[in-house]
Amino acid sequence: MKNSCLGKILKLEVELVRKKNKRNVIAVYNPYTQIIEPWRCELTNEPVLDFVLDEQMRICRSDSVD
Repeated sequence: MKNSCLGKILKLEVELVRKKNKRNVIAVYNPYTQIIEPWRCELTNEPVLDFVLDEQMRICRSDSVD
């Protein structure tokens, strides 16, 4: 995992793994709110805290994937 600091915000490079597939994404830690900013569902564009990766390795709300 790599990280770099942009001002006060920390960017983390995260590797998501589903079966034998891998995908790198950036997670952003906001020290003012003290949370990792939620990613967005790539099907509904809504913020998600709990998610799954679908067959195409998209970040999806767990209830939006059949």
